[in-house]
Amino acid sequence: MKTRKAAAAGWEIVEIDKKTDESNMRDSKNFRAKLLGLFYEELLKVWLEERGFNVLAMHPSIYKDGKWTRGSCDYLLKKSWRRYISEAKCWPAYLEGDMKLLTRSVLPKIQNEGSLGKFLDPHFINTYEFGSRKYGIESLKVDGKILFWWDCNRVDMPFIKRACGLNEIFSIRDALDEMRHQQYKSYEGVVERYRSYINDLFEHLLSSA
Repeated sequence: MKTRKAAAAGWEIVEIDKKTDESNMRDSKNFRAKLLGLFYEELLKVWLEERGFNVLAMHPSIYKDGKWTRGSCDYLLKKSWRRYISEAKCWPAYLEGDMKLLTRSVLPKIQNEGSLGKFLDPHFINTYEFGSRKYGIESLKVDGKILFWWDCNRVDMPFIKRACGLNEIFSIRDALDEMRHQQYKSYEGVVERYRSYINDLFEHLLSSA
C-alpha cells in the first residue's frame, strides 16, 4: 500500500512550488491544474456518491427568506436524513500554490474572500436556504455544511471546523487518490469523457483543414 507521502508525490504534476519550480515548470503545472479545475467537481460528485451521499443538486442557488440571492454553492447533499451544503475550492495552483494546504494561518485570508468568506461564516446555514430550479428543489434549510479543499493540515482541522461551523473538511487530493487507486468505474468514465474533449480540441488545432 502506498504511504500518504508516496501518494502525494504523484500530484507534483499540478502542485506549484514557488521556491523550486522554474518558470516553464510553473506554466505547465498551472495549465494542468486549470484543466483539472474544469471538471474536478464532477469527479468529487462520484466520490460523494461512493461515500453514501445523495447529491440532490449541483450548483444550488442561495436564498434568503425564500427569495433568490446572487451566488450559489457547489453541492446540495443528503445523507442519513440530514442535508448539507458544500463548497469545493482551491485547485492546487491557486495563487501560485500558496493556499493549496488549508491551515490555521491561511484561514483568515480565505475568510475575507467574497462568496467563500460568506460560506465560511459560522452562521451561514442559519441565515440562508438552498434550492435549484434545474433539479426541481424549492428553497430549503440544511443541517450542516462541508468544505472540500485541495489538502488540509490535520492538526488544524478541529480549530478550522469550529471557527467556520463546518461539519467536515475533505481533501480533494485524497478523494482523487482514493478513486484512482480503487479504479471506480464512474470516476474513470468522467476522466475519459474529458480526455476525449481535450484530444478533439488539440487534433482540430493541429489539423491542416
